[in-house]
Amino acid sequence: MRVDIYLLSADQQQADSACQLACKLIGKAWPAHSSIAVCCPAEQQSMLDDLLWQLPQRFIAHGVHATAAAKHAPVQIHSSPLAATLLINLQPQLPAHAEVGNYARILDIVGASAADKVAGRNRYRLYQQHCQNINVHQL
Repeated sequence: MRVDIYLLSADQQQADSACQLACKLIGKAWPAHSSIAVCCPAEQQSMLDDLLWQLPQRFIAHGVHATAAAKHAPVQIHSSPLAATLLINLQPQLPAHAEVGNYARILDIVGASAADKVAGRNRYRLYQQHCQNINVHQL
């Protein structure tokens, strides 16, 4: 398993910055990862959905939690993680039922606020318990 942590800078603090980064990461990861779970707060789900529809390079099939298409889409946007080979996390914490070892790769986006950094450090400690291959990317 591999974990990549992306630290947003202070000028990237808005919610749309995290969603734009998530879209970029999805675009790079799919179709190499045939199943991608994007775990994000409810208020970011529709923004992420809209951004994925606007990708200029290609269409990426995706579904949002509340829709029927979400069950069968290779990219699933949800507030709690689903079964997938790749997890992209935008949540302040991993949901209690998320098993870190169930994913081949995790991409974790950490905001620039003090609260986001504290939550990111807590997730980092959790990742250290399950994975030796952790990469941190300062943006």
